[in-house]
Amino acid sequence: MKRTDDGGIPLEANFLLELCRSFVTGAGIDLGNLVNADWGYIVTESIRQKVFPLVANYIANHRKGLPPGLHRLFDDSVSMSRYRQAQYHKEAIAVQAALAARGIVAMARKGPVFQALLYGDETVRLYHDLDFFLGPTEQEAVTKVLGDLGYFVGSWNSDLGRVTSWTRKEVAVHQLFPDHLPRLVRNSADPWIKAIHLDFATDMTWHGSRFSAGGARYLATQFETPRVIQGLTTLSNAGHFVDCSLHLFREAYFENGVVGGYDVSLRKFLDAWLLWRLLLPSEREDLKRVVFDIGLGAPIQWAMGHLDEVFGPTGASAFWDRGCAPEIELASWSTGKGEIRNWSGSMITRLFQPDRTSMFPGIANRGELPAHV
Repeated sequence: MKRTDDGGIPLEANFLLELCRSFVTGAGIDLGNLVNADWGYIVTESIRQKVFPLVANYIANHRKGLPPGLHRLFDDSVSMSRYRQAQYHKEAIAVQAALAARGIVAMARKGPVFQALLYGDETVRLYHDLDFFLGPTEQEAVTKVLGDLGYFVGSWNSDLGRVTSWTRKEVAVHQLFPDHLPRLVRNSADPWIKAIHLDFATDMTWHGSRFSAGGARYLATQFETPRVIQGLTTLSNAGHFVDCSLHLFREAYFENGVVGGYDVSLRKFLDAWLLWRLLLPSEREDLKRVVFDIGLGAPIQWAMGHLDEVFGPTGASAFWDRGCAPEIELASWSTGKGEIRNWSGSMITRLFQPDRTSMFPGIANRGELPAHV
């Protein structure tokens, strides 16, 4: 496989980076070097980085010089993805309506909101469940209300090819982390959607985190000022940016994310960059003051430092720089026992490294519970 000078990553990986940059900035991409590219790598790596629909949409509109068989794959993918996301959007509205009828406010996040807010009709942001924020006093009523829509605590079992309920042990383990409700699922009669999963979070951070108090305070302000986007009650642009940045930090900073196979992806950085660009200068200044006041500044500063490392100067890292050493070093990570260590290489190299654990000296052989930081 050919290589480039961009962090020593494969040419095909650099194409994925350039495609994301192009989607944000509108700059063109030279496909000439991809005529003889390893398209197997591009397909599998774009799936791993969660940007396959972005690739499919781009290639569907830039066919010249590419292998003819690829066109059908990408065309079908774009059509199917758009169909699936339209159905998920309808379901998200139905879920919110059912809860609202009982006086329960659930704020939509990620998924269909990001599709409408960040990606529009140009491409598809692939997602496989529906995410919501829920007020902490309303948790017990949610399962009962959504039971009327066919939801129960469980998940899709790919080995059995059907939806199964959680065992008592699975429910008990999940209850150790009360920042989320146990996952809800229902069967789907749609032949293209096997099941629909719902994920309800009650905290912008995670249980036991030293950032939890600030996350709870900030989330409460979002419930005070909800807005509606394409029929979905949701957060402000600043709220989505904070949520996305904290989620990026959590995925990338802790050992269990790297070992467990859900380390940060290229799409997470793309989401963060698009959200950053949505904020007006005045909104950015207000947000910076607020998040540092309530103790959320350090993880956001860390996330923005790596955002610039991935996409080049975006202005985000410089904006969040306070003129002193950051509280959390960019190259640092936390073991499952809470020990702070450094990992080697750049974030670009890490994203496209087949075995990311090789970049983390002394990392465990399996995931552990998130450290309390």
